[in-house]
Amino acid sequence: MAYLSAQQVSNEPVLCSLGYSNSYSGLSAGLVFLGGIVGSIVCGLLFNACPRLKARAILVSKALMFPLAGVMVALVFLLQMSSMEIPIALAYAAAGFLAIGYLCMEWKSSVEMIA
Repeated sequence: MAYLSAQQVSNEPVLCSLGYSNSYSGLSAGLVFLGGIVGSIVCGLLFNACPRLKARAILVSKALMFPLAGVMVALVFLLQMSSMEIPIALAYAAAGFLAIGYLCMEWKSSVEMIA
């Protein structure tokens, strides 16, 4: 979650210094949260359909770190290229889907384990 906060703060200076507009940097920051909303809906439906996943919540969260790291590496390479608006926007949405999407289910699972 700290990464996402830092990304939101530094998104505009990074993208604007690379030649992208202010509106595009705001759009890409918003796509992180939209991806997270879609991800939380998908994870919620998946957890309700497969109760065995809920029991392995920590394992699932660790497994999702590998694709998230891949998206971040791809984003670093995409930012070095010019005129890559759509792939960069998709990478931001994928990062939100993987990072924020599962976070709600992880919090819910941890609360259920305590109670």
